[in-house]
Amino acid sequence: MKTLFMTFALVFPLILMGQKASDISNLDDKTLWETFQSRIETAVENGDLTREEARKKYAGFRKRMGQRDNKASKNDKLSAEEKAMWETFQSRIETAVENGDLTREEARKKYAGFRKRMEKKRMAKRNKEKPNL
Repeated sequence: MKTLFMTFALVFPLILMGQKASDISNLDDKTLWETFQSRIETAVENGDLTREEARKKYAGFRKRMGQRDNKASKNDKLSAEEKAMWETFQSRIETAVENGDLTREEARKKYAGFRKRMEKKRMAKRNKEKPNL
């Protein structure tokens, strides 16, 4: 019974963190879409774009979002160390946003920079593992 309780106590917070991260991702997508949509609609109202051009831009945006989601699912193979680093980083950033120390836009930039650094690290590791022929 003690083991069951300890397992639950250790795993439950991790499950909640995962749910919170996916909620934030969905929120970011919604915000991104709303921002894009308002820019397009403003351009149409100002006469900078026709309604047909706006439809094409909407279709392109949806296509890019779909491609991004596909890439994300392919790149989900992180090592345990990378997952731990990401979760720690994400927790710190989200806390800073909640406290008002960072804006959501600053958080996005920090996330992008962290992803780039992680990818560079991963590429360096792959290159190191390849035998020199």
